[in-house]
Amino acid sequence: MAKIFLDIGGYLGDSVHAALDPVFGFDCVYTFEPVESLAKQLCGIGNSRLTVIHAGMIDADGKRIIYHAGTLAGSIYADAPSYIDEGTDVECDFLEASRFFRENIKNGDIVYMKLNCEGAECAILENLLATGEINKLTEVLVDFDALKIPSQAHRVAQIIDGMRAKNAPYHTPEQVQYGMINNYGGIRNWLLVTGASQAGLIRKISSVLYQLKIMLTKEYNGYYKMRVLKKLPVLRLVINKLRGSKS
Repeated sequence: MAKIFLDIGGYLGDSVHAALDPVFGFDCVYTFEPVESLAKQLCGIGNSRLTVIHAGMIDADGKRIIYHAGTLAGSIYADAPSYIDEGTDVECDFLEASRFFRENIKNGDIVYMKLNCEGAECAILENLLATGEINKLTEVLVDFDALKIPSQAHRVAQIIDGMRAKNAPYHTPEQVQYGMINNYGGIRNWLLVTGASQAGLIRKISSVLYQLKIMLTKEYNGYYKMRVLKKLPVLRLVINKLRGSKS
């Protein structure tokens, strides 16, 4: 039995950095990124548990045009809105979701999947539902970007009904990511609240060391500052109680 993290829409690696924390104990972290420049950046993370797949995930093997490629709004749908930078249109490789599951995931594996792929989440989930491969998922974090794409918005309600019918556990960003300052913090919070963390002193020490390394980059420190600020009232309460007990 393996514990696997699937990052669909790797972009700059925020989700990968969160998933590689030793406290979560993922044996394999797969990140799918069809845009070459972004895939190369993900390869630079350099971790033995990380596999960077230079392709997107969808409902059939083949090539697709990605509009606004390289930006936060990169999508296979021409009517998807752009975000600040228009980017360029690039033809990229895609893999069928259910085929990847059949070839790489066994029944009994613990599988967490994050979907943030500007509308492609609909085709992916429909494919997994239709083939029964969705049953291999332990937990899904899905950002229904399709809701902002005119040609795809109608698919969301049916997919949610399908997932509920299959009892597929899932969360949305509104439930677990909001208020976490950045995407790294949001992914980390999702993993924590859905029980992905594992016990053990050595694992916890390894996690602390890993997070210290992350903090040194200063890239995600907004998340850690928020965590400290949230704990300040509790610390003040403890200090006041200690002072009261001495008087």
